Amino acid sequence: MFIPEAFSQYVKSSVSLAKTHNSGVNWIDIDGDGDLDLSISGDDLGYSYGFGKLYLNSGSPTFTISYKRDIRAIEDGDQKWSDFNNDGYPDLLYAGEDVGRIAGIDTFKVSDAALPYYNKYSGFTAVSDGSVDWGDYDNDGDYDVLIAGQDASGLIVTDLYRNDRSAFTKVNAGLPGVILGKVAFIDYDLDMDLDIFISGRDINTNKYTRLWKNTGGAFQVTSDVFVNLEFSQFDWGDFNDDGYPDLILGGSSIGIALGYIYYNNSGTGFTLSGMKVPGARYGSSAFGDVDNDGDLDAFISGYKAKKIFRDKYIFLNNGTDSLIPLTSFTSDTVSRSFIQFGDYNSDNKLDFVTNGMDAYSNGLTYIADNTTATANTKPSAPQNLHSTVEGKNVILSWDPSTDNNTAPKALTYNIYMGKTSGGINVVSPNASIATGFRRVSRQGYIQDTAWMIRNLPVGIYHWGVQAMDNALGASAFSAEEIFEIKERFTKVPYTEDPSSTSPAV
Repeated sequence: MFIPEAFSQYVKSSVSLAKTHNSGVNWIDIDGDGDLDLSISGDDLGYSYGFGKLYLNSGSPTFTISYKRDIRAIEDGDQKWSDFNNDGYPDLLYAGEDVGRIAGIDTFKVSDAALPYYNKYSGFTAVSDGSVDWGDYDNDGDYDVLIAGQDASGLIVTDLYRNDRSAFTKVNAGLPGVILGKVAFIDYDLDMDLDIFISGRDINTNKYTRLWKNTGGAFQVTSDVFVNLEFSQFDWGDFNDDGYPDLILGGSSIGIALGYIYYNNSGTGFTLSGMKVPGARYGSSAFGDVDNDGDLDAFISGYKAKKIFRDKYIFLNNGTDSLIPLTSFTSDTVSRSFIQFGDYNSDNKLDFVTNGMDAYSNGLTYIADNTTATANTKPSAPQNLHSTVEGKNVILSWDPSTDNNTAPKALTYNIYMGKTSGGINVVSPNASIATGFRRVSRQGYIQDTAWMIRNLPVGIYHWGVQAMDNALGASAFSAEEIFEIKERFTKVPYTEDPSSTSPAV
């Protein structure tokens, strides 16, 4: 059901935040207390180099966001959070400029009230003007790393790093390098592995936008045709509720700001929608159900044309292949911006945080509170879990969850797996097993009701799954399922052949 725009409103929060642009903003539950905290990095036009800040959420009843401590300082870059070391808490992946180019992973000691952080890994190629993402491309249960940008020698790269638990190994994936754009993992064809989407300016200064299919751990560029863009941004989500992730894409071509939504044709190709999508470059695009009617709406920000005019849009999806502007929210227009949706005040409505450069070229960061009259309801927990073991691999499957608003096909999923009940040492869910609360604010990476984990050692494994709707409402985890990986061949104790013994003399 489409909810009229009068019932879909945002109010700019009075929370005072560091004013930044050119790097990320992220909602994360860093301290594990069941509410979303906030990390901000970027350039505030007053620092010689980038900076980073962490804000903690006081929780119910006030949900006050207040500064806690400085964290990794970056500008002209990106940051993403995920639990790469399976300790239950999100870790920070970053790349960009501080005193020179940097890239790495920081972990936080949550048992200490000061939340000290430690550089856990710094073996990545340091880049700026790029993008980062987490994803388990090889299906072994841990989160691998994708980093794009320009290194100190001027080389433009897109590097894939395999997480080997104790270290990362650079993979020769043959991916084209880009800057001034974005890279991300996505299972666009629902074949139970993560593909890679790349958009930006390549090493030959050409605009580039292509999809690379995962073919069992290697990647092959597809024949799908997208408009080549630079200063580009995109997001994936099931906009038409058919079960396959669609694409919102924006950026620049010869100084002209362009915008598109592509429909996914059941994983076999893409069709350009008939929607008029405002063009924006050097900004941000994101999907989210802002009016709690079950379908995905869109946020778009950036320059409209070169550096002449900045803008910001929120559009409602009316279900008839068109976008309706949400005119009830007016605030600062931004470029060089990042946005992330998240329900930081736990009222089951998608708020958002965004940063960027305002109309006077000053840094800007603010939270917008969603005051929509209707609250979201979370999906049901998945049921009827099943494990199909094939040698050292397992296919995990379950029945679709249900949701009061989001179509069952549009739900995404998130799993955990460990060697003990409730354990996460094989797959971390970035969520609380007890409550289902997500510690990172994004959709599940599983687009269907099945997923594969490969190359498991012999042993007994426990796993569960939760569903997520388009308003980022997360269900409780399912009842736990158990399976066993066995030795492929039975060892038979050696027994001497009686016929081979020497006769008695």
